[in-house]
Amino acid sequence: MDNSYQNRLRYVYKVTSSRIQKANYQLSLTYQEASINGELAEIGNHQVLRFIDQLRSQKKMEEQWQEIRQELKRIKALKTTVHHKRTIKKLHEDQNKLKFVADYLLVIIENNKDYDRLNASNGFELNGKKYKRLMATTCGAKSSTVIYVSEDIHAPLERRLNNGRNPNMEMIPAKLEAYKALACNASTPVSHPERVLVVPDSIIGFCADIIQTDDAETKYPQVEKKQDQPVQLSMSDGFGLISPALSNLWAKELGHDYIPRGFCIRNSFCKGMVFTFDYQKLADRIARQYMVMDAWGESVDIREVDLIITTSMLKLWQAYTGINDYLLCCGYHGYTFSVTKVTPEELKDE
Repeated sequence: MDNSYQNRLRYVYKVTSSRIQKANYQLSLTYQEASINGELAEIGNHQVLRFIDQLRSQKKMEEQWQEIRQELKRIKALKTTVHHKRTIKKLHEDQNKLKFVADYLLVIIENNKDYDRLNASNGFELNGKKYKRLMATTCGAKSSTVIYVSEDIHAPLERRLNNGRNPNMEMIPAKLEAYKALACNASTPVSHPERVLVVPDSIIGFCADIIQTDDAETKYPQVEKKQDQPVQLSMSDGFGLISPALSNLWAKELGHDYIPRGFCIRNSFCKGMVFTFDYQKLADRIARQYMVMDAWGESVDIREVDLIITTSMLKLWQAYTGINDYLLCCGYHGYTFSVTKVTPEELKDE
């Protein structure tokens, strides 16, 4: 799998709400002006950008990207001349423009009135194109930055982000948006596992000395030390397991010459770390059984599983009838498993 196109950084406009307001909500901005004004943001390629590529003919863009790469490689192998230098500069400019995503806009909201106006029915335009709010990521919200997308692709993007989940399942809106925002984490797509197992988190109980705070009935929190109190913790919060075979495949696709001990993964409503472990050998030599129960109560043969994730990793697992329902929705809406980072070959001694 050639990830050079998928891995590249992308460029998007990043403007302030006052800038749009001063232009009477019809801002005109060229790529060159944005570059000079510092209104171009460099972001890692992620699932939402890949969705936009699909909606705007990704195949053609990939072909153009490869053509420019090949031409750069050819010219750089030739004797250096003034003409060749100019051609290389022009090809790099074409490459940067290909990295630019006009349908994706970051707006820094400077006050509540601007936010209300930008999200009103009449909205705003940039270069004659109307934009609509998509979401605010967790990090973006801290810096008052909101993601807007072209109005004509807003609905299909929303369908993809919801990924066929049960719409009747009650959700806190802020949590749902945070789970959707996982699709905005920079990541690289990898091959899909043959079979995925979702299991409940492993909860352990023990007794410990604790400090309890309670502000339910008083103005200030009441602090009380308690000894030998029952405590429950999840020992598998946010991490799962990956088979050595799949780990090896992903390592090759990501361009590593070693098998990483862990991969930080993303998928629809899914995040966490998976660590390389031969659980099939464990079943053979120690457990001496192969059937396990998944989160939905279905019996699964561990020998057929490539990837094990937990319910704390698949945030909306209850919004699907089973793992097949979830994976079918992912396939239909264009989701893939992707990797944000991997563990290094050797850990630093810190």
